[in-house]
Amino acid sequence: MSRTTMTRNDFRFAESDAAIREIMQSAQDRSTLLPPLDRRGFLKIAGSGLILGFCLPTISDPALAAPPAADAPGPLNAFVRIAPDNSVTVYSKAPEIGQGIKTALGLIIAEEMDADWNHTVVEQAPIDATVYGYQGAGGSTTIPRAWDQLRQAGAAARAMLIAAAAQEWQVDPAGITTKDSMLRHDASNRSASYGSLAVAAARMPVPDPTTLRLKTREQYRLLGRRHRGVDDAALVTGKPLFGIDVRLPAMLFATYVKAPATGGKVASANLDEIRTLPNVIDAFVIEGNGRPTEVMPGVAIIATNSWAAFEARKRLDIEWDNSAAAKQSSRDLSARAREHAAGSFPAKTDRNIGDVDRSFADAAHIVEAYYEYPFIAHANMEPQNCTAWWHDGVMEMWVPTQQPNRGQSLVAQLLGTAEDKVVVHQTRVGNGFGRRLINDYMCEAAAIAKRLDRPVKLQWSREDDFAHGFLRPAGFHQFKGAIDKEGRCDAWQEHFITVSADGKTPSAGADYSRFLNLSCKAPNLRRATTMMELQVPTGPWRAPGCNAQVFAQQSFMHELSLAAGRDHVAFLIDAVMREVPELAPASKDVNFSPERAAGVIRLCAEKAGWGRSLPQGHGLGLAWCYSHAGHAAQAVELSVDKAKRITLHRVVVAADVGQIVELAGAESQAQGACIDAFSAALAQQILFEDGRIRQLNFDTYPILRLPFAPHLIETWFVESDFPPTGMGEPALPAMAPAVANAIFAATGERLRAMPFSKFGYKVWALLYSACLQARKPDTGGIRASRPSLHNTQHRQPETHRGTFCVSTLIEPAMEAVFNQVWTCRKRHSDRRVCRDTPTASTDGPWNFAIQACTHNRSGVRRIEIFGIGPRFSCAFAERRAVPAHPTKSMAPPTSQSDQRLHSPRQPPRPPHRVTPARDWSPMGSRTPQARLSQAQKSMFAQPPIYQRSCRDPVTDFASRPAQRRALFPIRGILWQSSGMQ
Repeated sequence: MSRTTMTRNDFRFAESDAAIREIMQSAQDRSTLLPPLDRRGFLKIAGSGLILGFCLPTISDPALAAPPAADAPGPLNAFVRIAPDNSVTVYSKAPEIGQGIKTALGLIIAEEMDADWNHTVVEQAPIDATVYGYQGAGGSTTIPRAWDQLRQAGAAARAMLIAAAAQEWQVDPAGITTKDSMLRHDASNRSASYGSLAVAAARMPVPDPTTLRLKTREQYRLLGRRHRGVDDAALVTGKPLFGIDVRLPAMLFATYVKAPATGGKVASANLDEIRTLPNVIDAFVIEGNGRPTEVMPGVAIIATNSWAAFEARKRLDIEWDNSAAAKQSSRDLSARAREHAAGSFPAKTDRNIGDVDRSFADAAHIVEAYYEYPFIAHANMEPQNCTAWWHDGVMEMWVPTQQPNRGQSLVAQLLGTAEDKVVVHQTRVGNGFGRRLINDYMCEAAAIAKRLDRPVKLQWSREDDFAHGFLRPAGFHQFKGAIDKEGRCDAWQEHFITVSADGKTPSAGADYSRFLNLSCKAPNLRRATTMMELQVPTGPWRAPGCNAQVFAQQSFMHELSLAAGRDHVAFLIDAVMREVPELAPASKDVNFSPERAAGVIRLCAEKAGWGRSLPQGHGLGLAWCYSHAGHAAQAVELSVDKAKRITLHRVVVAADVGQIVELAGAESQAQGACIDAFSAALAQQILFEDGRIRQLNFDTYPILRLPFAPHLIETWFVESDFPPTGMGEPALPAMAPAVANAIFAATGERLRAMPFSKFGYKVWALLYSACLQARKPDTGGIRASRPSLHNTQHRQPETHRGTFCVSTLIEPAMEAVFNQVWTCRKRHSDRRVCRDTPTASTDGPWNFAIQACTHNRSGVRRIEIFGIGPRFSCAFAERRAVPAHPTKSMAPPTSQSDQRLHSPRQPPRPPHRVTPARDWSPMGSRTPQARLSQAQKSMFAQPPIYQRSCRDPVTDFASRPAQRRALFPIRGILWQSSGMQ
């Protein structure tokens, strides 16, 4: 597409695409990591306690990098406050998008301070670039950016407190120790709390950062361990933390309707009719500025509640001018890519190392393959939203964003006002994955609020999210590899076909990942890129570039290892360890290490039992990647039946991401990445025709549900003294190729395209397959139990592990998939239970028992599912609450928020509802009601019970008295297979 043929709208689209690429670069660029502080970087404020701040250089404004004058107060970029009551408050400047950063940043400071974590409060910092500098979250860089500065801040606070105590007690500071917000001098038997010395500490001189003694990994008491998130209590009790929860007095609600195809404009609309609808305040057209990253043309509807706005939207009749709108089709792009791949290799190359043609001529084996992957959506659980209030010349906004500073600048430019006239309140974000690096919904809310005299919340619908997102771009790879006589990869030729907004540069997120050069260091390498025109917006999706390109590369590496006749693990390690100077990282911010890469591959293979024999229909696949400064490998053990139903029995993750700050959060990131990647690889794709997205909700864009998640996920972290590198993205890319390689091992079928559902593969329900694997003949069924996460930390010299097992999912699965769990108040004895349970033969397909348990702070609640008949899925469960008694793995309540979790009181039951008897057949067939016993029929007309709780170890079912049992029928949909189609 030449510049002379582009329309004005095309220019706006290209500008937006360039802006997204700039945002991605700033979020991922590790060369911007901030240097350690100097003495003048620290600031302290004396008052009713110690407030220790520190001035950080910032990447958002180089002018702010200059240290303040010695006699002038500088900006506080982050700080910790110690109050006289001995409470410690830490301000987290980065957005919390579910990655646990709010907890992690607080832990870093509390560790170096020796603060009592049970009395440390972490709050969200105000959004102010002139004070805090860069406040974004993305690229797995938040902790690396803050690591040294926060450690120094905590150590400086501790040093000042020690100095204050030494002065007051007239003792040598070297003899004072600190622990849990207390200072102690053993020689004089004196002690004091941090709070009692906070005012005195504020008067102490700020220590020279070079004199601070930072802790070593062996001295950590908080870091590297599991902790509850600082917002957990608020989350499980439904506190308003998210942008969608914001409520202001006299607030209005808005919905904004844009053209289905990017670039469309409003030609006409029935606005007069819409204004007459109940509870509708106004409706008007916004012309916008034509940038998809800011405000595209559309119609805003304002109402007194969100329901009225959405109902009015259904009556809206808009005629769109699509003369400048996107016209592309995803099918056409795929067909064109295949034509490019089938043609001759491009004359212009991106990389050309060695003599590729000669290597192919001398090769013992040549392997060729074509790989492709589709567009996919972010599908955030919390749709985009923003609350804005234009008052007194100020635009005040409450927004869930990953880039609050950039959003503030965009809104100021849009309104033609100064940045200090835009006040942004950061809320917790209900999923980001890169989507909320772009603040279009924030700009739209500002454009709407400017026309009103009351606060207004712009709320996108789920369909808006899909139709107007920034997709993970599709990609296409034509590979050709040469294996030499020694069985090594001697040549690698790759034709990468991608999309472009301007015909010159790949679209945002569509460029070739620079990290892939490090995974296969062939001495002869040739790569070229072909770009196809695309106007549909694309952007960053979790682990941009790597998220799908690793699937293509690592799957082809498996093909090469098979052609070479070598063990796949040995083949990968050989490819990583080869010396090819031309492929060495050119940037100093790339911390790639061949030794660390080989280490995670070996660790993953060892823990997965690589090389062992597997049953018929089972396969074990392995892949690895270097992504976002993290080295990670994944192994997947699965089975595939004749109907191509996949059961993921076990996933092993081995990661080297430096020092672990918060172990539970790191494990959660690894486990979530595996599930997210498997979900995307199995069934997710976005198709568009004439520029219009076809998948607009979860009925056509399936997300993996809890019953179909992997049976077991083990996470092994390499313990090292390397600085932390972030965990949000490294564990995602290798999952898809590991699954594909395992499917090949199990079936012999090579999957060279995602989603795998296009080849007929679907996922088999977790609980059914798990129970078949765990059969115990002595009980006549199966028992699958989960060890306590608190007790599964197995420390080895170089690794520690976290596990994620089947019964972790049972209660959430019951809540999310069953919708209702019905209780029966009538008590039954063991004999009566057995009589009411359908008789089961030992070899029947539906005969198993599961024992799972959960716990809350008041005691243990156990759930059993057992005695499932082949055509009838009425299951029984038992619920029991015992008096509060903290176990060794659970800390006693230490704060008011903890007391809520420990409360023995049960939550109130929902209103009584009577539901007629239903068919609960697991495979959807109709079961005559005559087959139900009278006791079973009575269960269908009972009030539902719902309780969310944490989880704890399982105890023996037989040890509980029969009179405490209550019976639940459970919907059998849990054991259906899901094609996720």
